[in-house]
Formats: sequence, C-alpha cells, structure tokens
Amino acid sequence: MEQDKRKAMIDDLFDALAAGGAVTLNEIASGPHSFEAVLAKMYHASPDTKKAMKELSAQARAVLFRHHQGGAVAEG
Repeated sequence: MEQDKRKAMIDDLFDALAAGGAVTLNEIASGPHSFEAVLAKMYHASPDTKKAMKELSAQARAVLFRHHQGGAVAEG
C-alpha cells in the first residue's frame, strides 16, 4: 500500500475510533453504542480504507481461527 493511502487509512481508523469515544480496543468492545459509532464512521471511510480494513479483518480472523484450533501463530 502506498504511503499516502496508508496514512489516510490510519487517519480514517483513528477518526472512527474517536467517534465512538474509544481509546483502546477494550473500550470499542465495551458497549454497543461505541461499536455502532465506529462502524457508522467507517461506513463513510474511503474505498481504500474499507478495502484495507476488510483485508486486515480477514487476516485477523484467520490468525484467531488457527490459534483456536491449536495451531501456531506466526510472528512478524
């Protein structure tokens, strides 16, 4: 991902987190209102940000699934 697109994605992500009043991941998950606000803000993110977040989410799910199944989680 190009540097300017990466910066825009990070800015969009932190703007979305701020919209929900969250500072940590635990705060995002602490209640439905915070999570809903983050999702609503991400809905209006750039297409590049949405694509990157979708890919990141898929990777995270794969890691969690492997970990749950007792597989090793690769570092790096």
